[in-house]
Amino acid sequence: MEVGGSRAMPDPTLLSWRWLVGPWMGQIRVENSGGKWILCSSGRFGDFECESRISMKQKLLFLSAHMPSLNATEAGHVCAFRHLDVLTRKYEVHFVGFRGNISADWNVEPLLERCASVKLFKVDIPRRMAWILRNPFLPMTVAARASHECRAYIRKLMSIHSFDRVHFEWHHMASYADLFEGAEFTTYAHDIYHQTSFRKSQTENWLKRIFYKIEFLRLKTWEARAFGCMDRIFIPSEKDMELLEKLDSSLKEHCRVSKLSFKIYSRRSAEFNGTPILGFWGAYSRMENVDAARTLVHTVLPAIEAQGAVVKVKIAGAHPPASFGQFPKEKVEVTGFVDDPGEVLRSLHLAVLPLQFGGGVKIKVLECLSAGVPVVTTPVGAEGIPCSAEQGLIVGGTTDELARAVVDLLRQPERIASLSRAAASWARSYADTDGAVLL
Repeated sequence: MEVGGSRAMPDPTLLSWRWLVGPWMGQIRVENSGGKWILCSSGRFGDFECESRISMKQKLLFLSAHMPSLNATEAGHVCAFRHLDVLTRKYEVHFVGFRGNISADWNVEPLLERCASVKLFKVDIPRRMAWILRNPFLPMTVAARASHECRAYIRKLMSIHSFDRVHFEWHHMASYADLFEGAEFTTYAHDIYHQTSFRKSQTENWLKRIFYKIEFLRLKTWEARAFGCMDRIFIPSEKDMELLEKLDSSLKEHCRVSKLSFKIYSRRSAEFNGTPILGFWGAYSRMENVDAARTLVHTVLPAIEAQGAVVKVKIAGAHPPASFGQFPKEKVEVTGFVDDPGEVLRSLHLAVLPLQFGGGVKIKVLECLSAGVPVVTTPVGAEGIPCSAEQGLIVGGTTDELARAVVDLLRQPERIASLSRAAASWARSYADTDGAVLL
């Protein structure tokens, strides 16, 4: 058979087709691209985009709590995209995930290029509240992604495809695990949620203390069950493996450490002049970053000034809250979103990250180190990162310890230069650029 008068159409197993969805009205055409015949369809059907290819690979369903994207302002979304990219080496990947307000304008084309099918469900505060109310026996973090519409779509997808593996990116997507039989289950646990809830329960507000304590207990029980049904559990650090072993000693044999991927920034090459600049870098859609930035300005900065140091502070990153506008402008610059984070990081003498809660490895710490910026942070900020003080990661448990570490370094500019070289070198040796452990 001839198509377009040029070459014979190959065997149907080599065909692929693609459709863009949103209300269905479309056309079908056959094209020759790079020597391959492609059956193309375009149109609109609902609010999702989809691409499908006939493939001889094993099939994998990638369930994600957030939209993966290389251009995301949140590091976890970037890591999720890289995980998906790795898995496409071996599998025909079908993607089902959630898209919030922050990711509403992100380009979906990279997902379409890599996945056999793509379905994105919109998530916002009203939807999250509805799902939480419909699933009162699930911890709130889990229930906030327990969509009945998503379950129905997965069932429909399973009527078409038989999946060899189901991968849960962010393990609270394991609430859908009961839908599957016979497939291998894997998950990437970006955070261990019961640890995060426990830290949030250490608050002076007694109502929040009670709420997060209850959630801690519910999450601990749920996570033990969720991780228990996994064949392989990918975690970013040995610290997380210890947490899971405490949860259930049998989980250790299923755990694999897969380092979080992070962007490597070029290191500054010139010495600093003028007033030292301390920086905080993060996405302020996460409350732990908002809290830490406020702690830096309202608590750590006055302690540094009390020791006679004169410094300025730069708060960089997307989605800063309006309350940051109340910071003293003569001392604090709030940049908001920046096109080139590397340029901002290279302008800093030190990164000061007084994180008090949150779980998992903090990618902001790794990114600062990669740019040759020594990091002064708390035990929460440093956990899971096997970097020493001599390699650029200095840890202080109290405000006074953080302030003293900053002032001591500022009095030794030659040590900052030495730590800058060591930090950049360590970050490059630590980075995992392959991710093959996920296969």
